[in-house]
Amino acid sequence: MGGCHEPFMPRLPPRQSGRESGRVGKTPKPRLIRPIDLLAAGVIAGVTLAALLPALSRCRAQVHRRVCLSHVEQITRACLAYAHDWDDTCPLRLCDVKRPGNPPRWGKRVNWDQAVGPYVADPRIFKCPSVDATTGYSINCERNIGSICCRGEADLLRLEDVPDPAATIWLAEATMSRHRVCPLDHPSTSKYCKAVEHTRHLGGANYGFLDGHAKWLRYSETLAPANLWTLEADD
Repeated sequence: MGGCHEPFMPRLPPRQSGRESGRVGKTPKPRLIRPIDLLAAGVIAGVTLAALLPALSRCRAQVHRRVCLSHVEQITRACLAYAHDWDDTCPLRLCDVKRPGNPPRWGKRVNWDQAVGPYVADPRIFKCPSVDATTGYSINCERNIGSICCRGEADLLRLEDVPDPAATIWLAEATMSRHRVCPLDHPSTSKYCKAVEHTRHLGGANYGFLDGHAKWLRYSETLAPANLWTLEADD
């Protein structure tokens, strides 16, 4: 007859006490930081920062360029809205406060940015983010034949007089706000007419055009293959 068999149970070795295992009373010693370790960490951090700074600087410049481009586009559209409200008459550098569509000699004068101010949502857009608070944008006053120039500050410029609004600069970056801006070869020595800040953003600048759009261009691209500063081709 078969009998009942007890299940096989493996025997475990006896558990050692802490004293027998040799672990009681021993704690790991803290590793001291040596001066050479601190120096190595500083060198690594410096090298990493030096490698990142140019990229961060360029990224910041890219952001400023895009914000500035948005400013120029908003101001240009404000000028366009002003013109539409005044028989398609473009704002002059100085505008008549009572009859903005008329030359400044006919009444009290206000600067062009004050004239178009009611058409912008935030007056801070008149300042470029890449420069201090005293500089921003100005309207084109190139004095070549058939230009957008101040036109003697007496003759009006209407949108219908512009052959190609999309290829005619209306607004550009300048060192002096509220006044006039012109290409680098402008012969005028007037303190109110300053050359364009043509390298403000990564070797170029933002320009607003008479059709209401804005674009970043290098200065050479404003002169060739077509002169974008004038209403008509140069003689």
